[in-house]
Amino acid sequence: MDYAAKPFGLGQTYFGRTPTADEQAKVSMLEGYEAIFSDTVQEGARLTNRRRRAVLVRNDSGAALSPGALVNWKSDYVGKRVGGKTGEGLQAVAGVVDPELNADVADGDLFWLIKEGPVTVTAADAISSNSMITNADTGKVQTIPTLPASAAEAQSNAIMMIGLAMSSASADGDTLRAYVRFPF
Repeated sequence: MDYAAKPFGLGQTYFGRTPTADEQAKVSMLEGYEAIFSDTVQEGARLTNRRRRAVLVRNDSGAALSPGALVNWKSDYVGKRVGGKTGEGLQAVAGVVDPELNADVADGDLFWLIKEGPVTVTAADAISSNSMITNADTGKVQTIPTLPASAAEAQSNAIMMIGLAMSSASADGDTLRAYVRFPF
């Protein structure tokens, strides 16, 4: 069950293409709209029944964004626009591009960004189920070491954790299910 009226559902973008500047201006008031979606059915399979919190954002990165990619906020537009895929290291990750999309999000288009809940993401290397995960290069995820070498590393790991792997991945480029939570 979905919990609020939404301009469109997961698996869709607002325009489905690169919109004109006039079209973007006409729908700018939708940026930042929050919604809850249920994680119930995808391709005929019953999933977790958990809730997914999402925010409607604009791709303002200058390039297409792939489904399931981790992205960062666009400077001066936190909560409304994303500026590109994450890199590796300590940073404020915005969320996950709607993993139910069948095509990339065109620059300028509006899409759902998953802020919390179960999603499909892409691994940067092998990941075991139940591993803590963090952002990696090109919008992927990687594991966080469970045996830090120092207190400083343990603190950094705690800050960088974005979620927990719900399934496993064997290699770079494999997809897996994860429960994520982004505070910003």
